[in-house]
Amino acid sequence: MPLREFSIGRVGEELFPKLVAGLAEAFDDPARDRNVVVRDALAQLYLGREIAHDEVVRDPKTPPAIRALVATFDPRNATMEAEYYREIDLEKWARVKPLLWFWQMFDHSPVGRNVRLGTQMRYMLAKRIFKRCGEKVRIFHEVELSFGYNLTVGNGVTIHRNVLIDDRGEVIAPFTLANCGAVRADKTLQAVTWKGADDLSAVTGKTVKFRFALKSARLFAFWVSPEKSGASLGYVAAGGPGFSRLVDTVGGQKS
Repeated sequence: MPLREFSIGRVGEELFPKLVAGLAEAFDDPARDRNVVVRDALAQLYLGREIAHDEVVRDPKTPPAIRALVATFDPRNATMEAEYYREIDLEKWARVKPLLWFWQMFDHSPVGRNVRLGTQMRYMLAKRIFKRCGEKVRIFHEVELSFGYNLTVGNGVTIHRNVLIDDRGEVIAPFTLANCGAVRADKTLQAVTWKGADDLSAVTGKTVKFRFALKSARLFAFWVSPEKSGASLGYVAAGGPGFSRLVDTVGGQKS
């Protein structure tokens, strides 16, 4: 469904792109440590001011909870779930971890629910995290990634809120959970579809892995069919009503 375009207040229209562009420039500057850029930006977003980070975290007179909060702004003082996975590429991870940490912390910050600012910020981050990121990608809040660096997203893709994209294997957009049509059925033959794709021809010849997300449901079997009818081309044991042979060649055409 196409999303509506509209203007917001003049301050937001001018200020938000400036904030995003400034952070992008800092992240891309090879002379600057991304960890420090993230640390300082999060302090400003959460506390509303600049702080002397090292002085606060080392001051024994400062309450431990405050020191822990300030220390956590620095990605080097935090761990993320993906760091415990054996499949991790440590060289790629070192490059993207500060950005992923900023992404998560930004979403939980006081400005994280501002959709206009948030979609601009996440798009900027995605361009620097993903393996490939197309143009005009819109990502809403509470989208979490495993590694991020394996993810491929095409032009015009929208990823809606409250989604976990596990890219321990490369996730190939638009075949993501966010783009997958919800299936609510009790059938032995039910098509699965994705927004932005008529079929699976885009991954022809590739080795792929399917991941299912179930809620109050049970899945007994699945298959990929070369036929629009959904015919499995598999054996049907002793046959059955509507089958003319021992192999399913009719799929949804069964009477």
